[in-house]
Amino acid sequence: MPKNVKETVDLPDFVKESVAQIQILCTFQARAAKSRRTWRETRALAATLALAHGEKPACLVKDLPAT
Repeated sequence: MPKNVKETVDLPDFVKESVAQIQILCTFQARAAKSRRTWRETRALAATLALAHGEKPACLVKDLPAT
């Protein structure tokens, strides 16, 4: 590495704050995505179990025409 190149860079405070905020946002979005994914997987499992027992899955019942 050339001698005139710094190994570390001093960043302004606003940049440091922005990085922290971006990390928080990414963590929040990742947790929200995991929650949505878990909900979809739970619904899919419930539908599979209902079909295995010869029942109409609850997630599809709302799509049936009213009688």
